[in-house]
Amino acid sequence: MRNKATVTALLIVFSLICVSNLFFTYQAFNYEGGLDTGQLAVLQQDESYKRAKRNAFSLGLDLQGGLFTTIEVKVDDILRLYAGSSIDETFNLALDSALLKKAVSDESLPRLFYEDLKKEYLKKNNSEAAQNMIDEGRLLRTYFTSPERNIPFTSTDEEILTRLEEDSDDAIDNTYKIIRKRVDQFGVASPNLQLEEGTGRII
Repeated sequence: MRNKATVTALLIVFSLICVSNLFFTYQAFNYEGGLDTGQLAVLQQDESYKRAKRNAFSLGLDLQGGLFTTIEVKVDDILRLYAGSSIDETFNLALDSALLKKAVSDESLPRLFYEDLKKEYLKKNNSEAAQNMIDEGRLLRTYFTSPERNIPFTSTDEEILTRLEEDSDDAIDNTYKIIRKRVDQFGVASPNLQLEEGTGRII
């Protein structure tokens, strides 16, 4: 009986808290209803409104008419940017193939692109010299040499691949940080922002 009385008392207290919060939530909605931005700015100085807002339920973005969206950083655009005027048919075919594979692979796009580039390059240049270029790690310098980006012509394929992956990851991380900063800046209640590792997607 004693436990039952305790549970009943707790339920009553909890119910009173809920009713109180619902009342303040309803009151805050009534204050805000039909007001434009200028009127809301004035209302925020009202003590009764501030008290109601402080004690009202904190609604998440989805309950306030928010949205669910996915943003994907296009790593292929980074590859195209770095290649610049060196882009040719072989490059485009390899990148298109890599993009299709990336949809079902956890491997980085630069590495998938590299594997397809070797195949496409050998199709077009079926020679011992072409095979030697690939074996010696000199293929990527044909497309990605850039003194401005500190990618010298002497760079090996592995060095260039590492650089492309690092710069792609940095672009994704910077995009995530910018979005996170802007979401936090506007004080959205209970934001759910996630970075899917290895995909370039921000949800």
